[in-house]
Amino acid sequence: MTEADKKRLLEVIKMTQIERWIREEGREEGIAIGMEKGRMEGRMEKKATARAALKKGLAPEDVAEITGLSFGI
Repeated sequence: MTEADKKRLLEVIKMTQIERWIREEGREEGIAIGMEKGRMEGRMEKKATARAALKKGLAPEDVAEITGLSFGI
């Protein structure tokens, strides 16, 4: 194998490692975004449930205990 071939092979290997790193970074970012989106949707669902429970006449204290939400003044 010539020196030029060795250099080219090393360049390809480095590019492959960089590509893996970039993909892993993107994957981690996607997971973080998905988790945050899930938390936001969960909070929205919890608030909707609390509103419905309050409309049905449940005491705010009971709704807060059941949902884990707090009712600010």
